Amino acid sequence: MAKRRHGKEGVGRGWKVVVVVVGVVGFLGAGTAYAAYRYDQSTSTRILPGVSVDGVDVGDLTRDEAIRAVERQADVTLGHELTVAARRQTWTVTPAELGMRADVETAIGRAFAVADRMSFFSRIWHRARQTPVDASIDLGFAYDDLAIQSFVQQAASEVDVPAVNARIALVDGELVTRKAEDGRGVRLGAAIDRIRAALESGSASVDIPVKVVVPEVSTGALGETIVVSRSRRSTPWRPPLPVT
Repeated sequence: MAKRRHGKEGVGRGWKVVVVVVGVVGFLGAGTAYAAYRYDQSTSTRILPGVSVDGVDVGDLTRDEAIRAVERQADVTLGHELTVAARRQTWTVTPAELGMRADVETAIGRAFAVADRMSFFSRIWHRARQTPVDASIDLGFAYDDLAIQSFVQQAASEVDVPAVNARIALVDGELVTRKAEDGRGVRLGAAIDRIRAALESGSASVDIPVKVVVPEVSTGALGETIVVSRSRRSTPWRPPLPVT
């Protein structure tokens, strides 16, 4: 009987050990999960490693650090010189002067959003082990068509030559015919489109089109000319008297 009682007590102690072990494992598991959660929260203010914006590595950077790093790169793009040519005249201007702006804030927001699309454990894995996620974000640019239009109009004021109509004038008693002459003018719409395309592609130069302006009165439209001199007197013509 004593032996049987001892067996029951052994079984009871065994279950107690199992319960304690399960409790300890659960406690440790809960503690580990909580620690992982706290780690994820504490590192959420930094971009995941391996994320780049316009070729700039912003991994492990805070928002402000990433903005400054990308802005430095954007300044290079916005400050490069663009040569604009029309006929024999050229102008040098930068994209920034033409109203082009980099949307850095949006790009950095997308860089942080890379972590939001990943699972909790995946984020922990990449951050703790510094494993790059290999994500590349494009930097967007905004264009100001009004600024481009203003530049084109200024250029046109230096290129445009009005057409000359044919005309006839009396100079020092002599009849002088002035021939018609073609003018020229910048094609405003096409010029704006070409400059914007050059900004988008990062080109170093662009030619803007110039059209021929035809005069309203051509030389051939003048026709023949009859000169009447009022400086000479002549006997006025009178009809003959009737025969009586």
